[in-house]
Amino acid sequence: MSIVKIGCGLLLLISAAAQAEDVNGIDRLNFSGDALKLDLSADASKPYKLNLEKRNWSDADCKVTVTRMGKDLTFQVKLNRPAGERCKLEVSGNVKPGKQVGVDLKAFDGDLNGQFAAVQLRGQALKVELKGAYGAVSMHGDAVKAEVRASVEELKAQGQAVNLAFDGSARGMTLDGQAVKAEVKLRGAQPAASVDVKGQMVNLDFSAGRQAKLDYQVSGQASKVSGDWANTPGAPLKLRVNGSAVKVSLERD
Repeated sequence: MSIVKIGCGLLLLISAAAQAEDVNGIDRLNFSGDALKLDLSADASKPYKLNLEKRNWSDADCKVTVTRMGKDLTFQVKLNRPAGERCKLEVSGNVKPGKQVGVDLKAFDGDLNGQFAAVQLRGQALKVELKGAYGAVSMHGDAVKAEVRASVEELKAQGQAVNLAFDGSARGMTLDGQAVKAEVKLRGAQPAASVDVKGQMVNLDFSAGRQAKLDYQVSGQASKVSGDWANTPGAPLKLRVNGSAVKVSLERD
């Protein structure tokens, strides 16, 4: 094992199979390049560190570069082997609550749990599970699949295919794609939120508390709305759905 110092006191422990990062003092984590799996928590009761696990790794063909600039820590991943023999990189660990995460990868599989200021995801194929509390969440990709059980200030998802399961609270939510399939359950007696869904094909199951009032508008060349929720213009909970083929189910819990 070797120990390397990288500016600003960053301690890097490197072994043949894994390495660990001390992330105390880091405000933002960035991941770019080909692909990785991320399992990250934000828990003030646990040590702040990241572990890197390499599988089927070949230093001749695969490379991960870690750099620090100020309070940003960036992981650049290059997996040059054929798909069937591809190296795999998994990053897991814990950071101080309130950090930011940025992802720009061809393929991303993520599991985040805790309090994060912002999460920005971009890639060809995104699969993510979010739990906890978030300031802003944005997801942009060809295929976006997300399961969110959290409180979120603002959530945006855009892609060719968007598949979202949301259970929590949000002030704003925007879904935009060629094909959008979403189950949205908003918590609270009377959510104050604005939900905007656009797509060529939209299939939306939308629910909130039984006493909540809803202001909704659904438009499309072919549209179907089911449910016994009365439309209340001006209500603090607003839903707007627009597309070519639209199917919306409105349920009160």
